Amino acid sequence: MALVTRLGYEIVNQAVAWVTPESICTEDYINGHYVNTSSCIDTVYNTYYGKENVTQEAYCTIFAWIVIDGACKSLGLENILPKSTGGAYIFDKVKKDGSMRVDGTPAVGSFMRRKSPASDSGWHSGIVVKVDNDRIYTIEGNSSFNYAGNKYEGIWGHSYTWDDVSKQGMQFCHTEEMYGTDDTLEVNYDVSAFDDGSTFTILGISPVGIGIGTLLLLGTGIWAYNKYYAKK
Repeated sequence: MALVTRLGYEIVNQAVAWVTPESICTEDYINGHYVNTSSCIDTVYNTYYGKENVTQEAYCTIFAWIVIDGACKSLGLENILPKSTGGAYIFDKVKKDGSMRVDGTPAVGSFMRRKSPASDSGWHSGIVVKVDNDRIYTIEGNSSFNYAGNKYEGIWGHSYTWDDVSKQGMQFCHTEEMYGTDDTLEVNYDVSAFDDGSTFTILGISPVGIGIGTLLLLGTGIWAYNKYYAKK
């Protein structure tokens, strides 16, 4: 059982919606390579810019930002995370103004930044959707997934050992705490790995330490999301 903030939970919902079997989001494959565009990738750009975008830029930070923004909007909250296409700017700004906690400890719903393993690559961004004793799990835009000898580019789920977290210098901006930690939920997570990915399930929601207004917002039902989740 994991204790997460209501905003963190909603951030996960927004992120997971991009990697369901019905909405797997991959880039177009043109002239022998993937390009940073496709109908669903263009939706990421258009959501961020508020209009049609013609540039095919890196979109990992753009994806993370629109996920967090969508979660805030769904709860009627203002998104105070700085808007930028660069993760470095966002992390530096947040650390400077102290608007959110930034450290090396992941949490469900936090905004992740890591150094790409390839020596010629820069930093990369994503959303943390699960943390356990062995691994952390993320959903990342502008990332790759290898299956049956083929490499696919797009929006995919990944998992990292705690050794990976250290080696890749991961940093976490605690967007899940944007409006505090009083509004929390107890959530059962089940991640079952298969060769071609894994099933990411969120079950058993129990409100903890919340007021009647939030109870009315949540309702009395059980949220159950069976989502496709690609294993790194």
